[in-house]
Amino acid sequence: MKDTFVLSGLCIFISLLMLSPLLVIGFLLLRKKGLINVKFPRGGNLKRLFLIAGAIILGIGVFAVAAEYLQDASTFRKGLQACQSGNFLTAVDDYDGIIYSSRFTDIGNFVSKAMEEKVSCFEQMAASSKQDGDLGMALVAYLGLIGTSDDKWIIESSGSEIETIFLENDPADLANLELCDSIELLSEGQWVPQPATRLPPVYLACGQVYLQEGEDYQSAIETYQFVMDRYPYSEEASLAADELESTIYASSLDTGEYGKSLIRESWEAVCNGKPAISPAVGLADREFGKLWFGGSEFELPSDMQAASPGEFQYAICVERGVEIIETCIYAGGTSVSRGRHWLKVSIRDVLTAEIIKTRLFSGSAPRGCPQSISQGYNLNGSRPSDSLAFDWVMQNLRGIIR
Repeated sequence: MKDTFVLSGLCIFISLLMLSPLLVIGFLLLRKKGLINVKFPRGGNLKRLFLIAGAIILGIGVFAVAAEYLQDASTFRKGLQACQSGNFLTAVDDYDGIIYSSRFTDIGNFVSKAMEEKVSCFEQMAASSKQDGDLGMALVAYLGLIGTSDDKWIIESSGSEIETIFLENDPADLANLELCDSIELLSEGQWVPQPATRLPPVYLACGQVYLQEGEDYQSAIETYQFVMDRYPYSEEASLAADELESTIYASSLDTGEYGKSLIRESWEAVCNGKPAISPAVGLADREFGKLWFGGSEFELPSDMQAASPGEFQYAICVERGVEIIETCIYAGGTSVSRGRHWLKVSIRDVLTAEIIKTRLFSGSAPRGCPQSISQGYNLNGSRPSDSLAFDWVMQNLRGIIR
């Protein structure tokens, strides 16, 4: 929200700055022609106009800077309050909103202050998490300190704390949602002792965290796949393969938002000639194949619509367009284009994207070109009947999925 305001204000400020000479010149021309009746003291009209324009632009700039200052001050106070209340990650988000935002200037030195408070908040988070025995959150705090602070001592001591936590605890017990979302920082750093041994259990546990805390199938699938690719000879790779298979199957049964989005994305891919994007699509028995149509042209019976990705086995794809059958040229270079509407309906297999059935429906031909015209235009016939296309779809689908 703040970035949008600042960028909008900056655009307005620059635009007024560039346009002000033109506005002044335009005003003087209109006044000279008598269209604007404004009198200034002799010899001072042009100077006064520039002073007025400059004052307006300066006022807008001052307003934008003041609004930015007040916004930064409010966000900074929220960050302080959140950190004092123990909502450490909320506070970090507030400080990041200041640090990474676009701005005219920083008259309150809030960027530097936010950086300092962010480091302080991570330090408090680390101490509080260790005291509460939440070592996963402590790891998140130490990773935050390493990524935020430019103090060599803080970076080295944070890395040492990470090493100690991994040496003294079962890595699988460290996983939580926040750590799993930033686990790549662990794998990229040099702080985990024997990472090839200690990181795979964390990744494996993260897959379970994603499933248990939010039914985040996609993140779990990506995590298991990462273990198999990054640590192919580890014991966890074999376990990840089993978990991956069961997770894919579970996601194929999902009838919620994840399942609907997966069907939608796969439908778009299939209609563009590419197989379904996920192995969860089409897992149900082929004898009970159903369909999903990603538009509003056809209202399919409920028993033919896929309720989950596993049921999605056939896609109905629709294309519409106009074929130009004649272009009539007239004097002066004007023209009339005669076009015929067309509607192409295809039934595709989602696993291969191959077309099973397809048909092109054409609308009526347009009337002929007129004898003369005053300006060019397009002359199209009527559109093809959607009801005829729907009847064709239903006849063919009944034969495919029954």
